[in-house]
Amino acid sequence: MALDVFFATPPPPAITLEPEMSFQARTRRRRTYDMSKVRRSARLASKPAMPALKKAQLNLCHRLGLLDDERAPIEQVLIGYINMYSGPLPQHIIAALSTFFGIHDQFATQLDEAMMELAGVGINDVQEVINDIDA
Repeated sequence: MALDVFFATPPPPAITLEPEMSFQARTRRRRTYDMSKVRRSARLASKPAMPALKKAQLNLCHRLGLLDDERAPIEQVLIGYINMYSGPLPQHIIAALSTFFGIHDQFATQLDEAMMELAGVGINDVQEVINDIDA
């Protein structure tokens, strides 16, 4: 055929290779640990195992400063934390937040009024909404 011109049998190699050596996969021997021979302190051995979730909760409560007594159950601490925010905020916290955000600041009020004068059209609707909120 006409395609035989494009295909030819390659010549034999100039260097003869030795028979292929089979490489066996080296298997690494796995180490096994005998936990009965592990040294542990008596203090750690006497503590009961604690789930990771409970450890995380205790750690978070310690960092938030909610847990002073380590023997207190985490459920009591969480109930106390939830009860802390179930009622109205104390007046000193409201005053601190008002100061921080400038809610009752005279300068902020004057600045808001100046911005409202610049806005012009539609400002009466905004002022009515603000007056309704303040009332």
